[in-house]
Amino acid sequence: MRTLEQKGRLVDLLEGVLAGEGVQVVIGRENPVSSLSDLSVVATTYRAGDRVLGTVGIVGPTRMEYARAIALVDYLAHVLTRFLTNPGA
Repeated sequence: MRTLEQKGRLVDLLEGVLAGEGVQVVIGRENPVSSLSDLSVVATTYRAGDRVLGTVGIVGPTRMEYARAIALVDYLAHVLTRFLTNPGA
């Protein structure tokens, strides 16, 4: 938790997600932030139209249910994108 409270490290962690397409999965030691090497990240971006507004994701143990985490993150990003693109719909 201490690592996640440090804003710079969290930005480093999510930087790769912004560069990629779709849901990104980083498992354990693949993580560029060495203090998070015991954790995994499942994350993707959400948008308003063509503009990326942010990232949504899950940080958890390396033995998480990846299929469920990927589906949840992908669904949430689609819901946020749809709402932010068409707020009145």
